[in-house]
Amino acid sequence: MQEIWKDIVGYEGFYQISNFGNVKSLNRTCGTVDKKYTCRERILKKREVCGYYTVMLYKEGKPKQLKCSRLVAQAFIPNPDNLPCVNHKDENKHNDIVSNLEWCTVKYNSNYGLVKDKIRLSRIGTTASKETRYKMSLAHSGNKNGMFGKKHSEESRKLMSDKIKCAWKEGKYSAKKKYS
Repeated sequence: MQEIWKDIVGYEGFYQISNFGNVKSLNRTCGTVDKKYTCRERILKKREVCGYYTVMLYKEGKPKQLKCSRLVAQAFIPNPDNLPCVNHKDENKHNDIVSNLEWCTVKYNSNYGLVKDKIRLSRIGTTASKETRYKMSLAHSGNKNGMFGKKHSEESRKLMSDKIKCAWKEGKYSAKKKYS
């Protein structure tokens, strides 16, 4: 398959995306009113953010981080139903080649693939002990829960209070209240 380049929507004349998921900056004059310089054509380095490859694109001096998979889909895959998500068919977030991508709904994307099967298969052959099953049944039975209605001892309340005070001092909590 040959690498094909197309302009990135909103960045025409500045950046292009390929059907392999590569992003390049085009030859152009960059800089401010006072300082002008020539930007040469080059392939941009990708960053990994939350498992996805992203690139930083600049327009009028303002940076914007965009997912490579979404840029490929916008440039090469029609989206007549205006679907919001891009799915990786092989479940490999690094494989941004156009043949591996498809437009989809949020629900389809979250349920796609073998995630539920992997969880189910990982539990096959394992059984909880009789004691564990009993504790689990109590945890799911509302007021029959073993901790329902229990009160903390003076010692445990003091310990929790000290931990909270320490967390406030370390800045883990904000003093600002949020009103809805």
